[in-house]
Amino acid sequence: MSQFSGAQLEAGGAVNQQMKDLIASLGRRLADLTMAIASDPTSKTDLNITAFRVRDVPVETFLKGYLPLLAQAYGAGSISQGTRAGRPVNIVVPQPGKPPQVLVGRDDVLFVVISADDALVDEAIARLP
Repeated sequence: MSQFSGAQLEAGGAVNQQMKDLIASLGRRLADLTMAIASDPTSKTDLNITAFRVRDVPVETFLKGYLPLLAQAYGAGSISQGTRAGRPVNIVVPQPGKPPQVLVGRDDVLFVVISADDALVDEAIARLP
């Protein structure tokens, strides 16, 4: 697992202007953003989980600004709401034929779960806090 602060993400060029603007619109600074990435270290699965947290911003508030950014980025894709593993989720299909990004919110953390294996996605979602 790797964890990055907003300053590290900015220094590495991993934060685009739209994300900077979104965070500013929430009354926060880039320093308030934290991102963590986890994947299978053995590479036996393609499961990837990314977590975003903007300090003191409820995930629902973050999603109101983040989902339009995804829609813009994935013009040929789709975004829908649904339920996976008994939890409400947003399902982002970046483009036809690509594994969906399943967005799961909890308090002030947005988890993005990705795998081509639906059973693996559901298992990961069920184990999220």
